[in-house]
Amino acid sequence: IDTFAIDPKLAKFGTDLLVGWKKVVAGQSGYSAQFAVVGTDGTIKVKPGSLSGASFHRPDDWVTLPSGEVAWATGSAEGITLHRMKP
Repeated sequence: IDTFAIDPKLAKFGTDLLVGWKKVVAGQSGYSAQFAVVGTDGTIKVKPGSLSGASFHRPDDWVTLPSGEVAWATGSAEGITLHRMKP
């Protein structure tokens, strides 16, 4: 089974980095939003995985807040959702 990572995102997350991407499996519809926390030296601090209710789209901007949290907004026909990840 071919699996692809698309639409990568990266933001400062406390003293680390929050990494996100969409996991797409060939022959299947849709995607799974994946997240990981990586140290600035490249070490994986939190293994990749999906989070319930968390998603993003290609044009979404990830913003690091003064608290070290990462925030972004997603929109759909139902409205706008604000996502926040805390280090």
